[in-house]
Amino acid sequence: MQKLYLKNCTSLTALSCLSTSLQILWLNGSCNVERLNLNVSLPNLQKLCLRGCTKLKVSPEALVTSAPSLRVLNLCGWSSLKSLDCEGLSCLQELYLNRCTALTTLSCLSTSLQILILYGCCNLERLNLNVSLSNLQKLSLSGCKRLKTPPAAGARGRCAIQ
Repeated sequence: MQKLYLKNCTSLTALSCLSTSLQILWLNGSCNVERLNLNVSLPNLQKLCLRGCTKLKVSPEALVTSAPSLRVLNLCGWSSLKSLDCEGLSCLQELYLNRCTALTTLSCLSTSLQILILYGCCNLERLNLNVSLSNLQKLSLSGCKRLKTPPAAGARGRCAIQ
């Protein structure tokens, strides 16, 4: 199996038999999922959407470690996410963290990042941009009232900032 799309599966509480050949895992609105087996490496996973899976008990570090080839990561609405370090995601092109209201720090973004959506992250204080985001095309910071670190200079001239 290479693609798994589950939308609004509110009775689903766990997902364990993930294939190493999986390329897309889309759990949009599956709000009662608590467990996701990330003990297996997912070297081919390119797109991961866990939007609205607020009960999921998995650390962001486990996501990064188990899926180093991620190109798209969507953790919208994870109200308990306090920080995210994407150091191991060198292929990451799109990162969606809308309404992650507890998020205070985002670190180590990839130079390949093209889209960074952070609107509604009302407690975000720091963007630790260790690299120039020369490929960034879209940056959304609406509602990031506590943000102290501006976007990298390289990003400001080449992308639409909202």
